[in-house]
Amino acid sequence: MEVTPPRGLIKGRVYMKDNKAQGLLEITLLIAVIAAALIAMGVYLKRAVQGKLRSAADDIGEQYSPTNFSAEINTTTNSNSASSSKTQGEGLNAAYNSTSEQNQVTTRTGYEGTTGYSDETLFGN
Repeated sequence: MEVTPPRGLIKGRVYMKDNKAQGLLEITLLIAVIAAALIAMGVYLKRAVQGKLRSAADDIGEQYSPTNFSAEINTTTNSNSASSSKTQGEGLNAAYNSTSEQNQVTTRTGYEGTTGYSDETLFGN
């Protein structure tokens, strides 16, 4: 009686079709392992980026706070106006000259600020 080889084998060789399937399975497993590694590393990458942002913000320094600010005020306003009118002749031989000048200077210097107030006091938080 003649023995027939199992399906897929001819003289000890595997069909090329079976090799392709094995290669596809190996590539799929490799991609799955890489994807799992990237997902696991995502948490650590996120923390690293947040740490860099916090470090950059700390390097900038203290920012504006509505509860603690101060400002120095220097304001100078100059205003000049002049008017002149002349009338000659008519009305009882009138000759009128009128000149008017006005100069006004306003200077304001000072300091404004709020300190010692909490956010709860100002905003009711």
